[in-house]
Amino acid sequence: MDLIIDSQDKDIIDICTRYWSHNNGQFNESVKDILKSYNNLKGLNSIVEVNCTAYSVITSCLTCGDKYIYKNRNDFKKTFNNEDDFIWECDDCLYFQTKQLEEAQRNELVSSYKTAIQHPVKIEELTVREAVVLRSLILHLATEDMEYLEYLDQVDGEFSLSPLRDYSLELLREMYRSSVISIHPYISLNRINFTADLNFSFSLSEVPWLINIPEGKTMEEFSIALSNKISSLEYIEERPDEVMELCHEISLKECISYLEYLGDEYGFDFKVGPKTLEALNKVLAHFSVAQAYNFIWRACKDAAAYYQRSQISKRQAANSIVGNIDRAIDQALANNWDVKAYKRRYDAPQSVISKVLFNHLLHTDDGGFNSKLTSLL
Repeated sequence: MDLIIDSQDKDIIDICTRYWSHNNGQFNESVKDILKSYNNLKGLNSIVEVNCTAYSVITSCLTCGDKYIYKNRNDFKKTFNNEDDFIWECDDCLYFQTKQLEEAQRNELVSSYKTAIQHPVKIEELTVREAVVLRSLILHLATEDMEYLEYLDQVDGEFSLSPLRDYSLELLREMYRSSVISIHPYISLNRINFTADLNFSFSLSEVPWLINIPEGKTMEEFSIALSNKISSLEYIEERPDEVMELCHEISLKECISYLEYLGDEYGFDFKVGPKTLEALNKVLAHFSVAQAYNFIWRACKDAAAYYQRSQISKRQAANSIVGNIDRAIDQALANNWDVKAYKRRYDAPQSVISKVLFNHLLHTDDGGFNSKLTSLL
């Protein structure tokens, strides 16, 4: 150990010397004995810390070579017997390395964004799906100054991007993979998971976004142009199949959302699979989403009653829901029933993407909920 004492005071020199004095790692005096010799002096540790520095003669910073400084006796004991194997880097070097790593990570995000905007979004080249989703993202996530898109988890609340959270994430993933949007390059780095070779991953709902708009255009200008394109009749007249495909997709998500909600309400462990999708598609071929709610509500109610009166598991009761829906559809069609339309749940209003598609593009009043799909075009 190299001991440097920064004081001319004899008592302080004596205290520091006795505090650090040792024989092969064993201190020659206890702190208690030193205190006694100075009439139980208070603040001994502070005196030692302020007035002297104890350096290791073996351990030095792996990067800059500065000698390791023992913090106190406990620190000395922990490192003394392992100094040959003790690897250490000083705080300054660790800070510098952290800053270098952060700079490299930031540069990777900036580079990713610059690559994406080499092929900016052109409104005239967007599919109906991309146009509707992008307009929905702007309406739902854009900051007040229209500088960027907030992350989904910060905004999604009473009004959601889409009827289902998983569907919202799917839409974000699509827009990102098709280079319509990019991660904001100046995001907080703790929201990104980097590997050692600077590849990165992230949670779709926890990052802000930038739209890859043409250079020289603001998001506000781009949004107005996109809105005008959507509200015109161009998509309806030129791409009716694309419009109808998206209408069906969102209507199906509405039905799934309501079915999952009722399943949770009744405590059913219900998983939507191909059989369920087939039944819901059958409903939408003949009825509106509002009427589909009627079929779904009655099917779940009957499944709950089935569970209460029979010695069956909740899973078995849940499995009866799809059959209940299918039979009810057949009866309604065979008997030409006037199926009552239900209203939206008060706590699940029309989603943003539904408004863009059915209200703005198709010029209806929540037509995707209240009208049959076949009557929309």
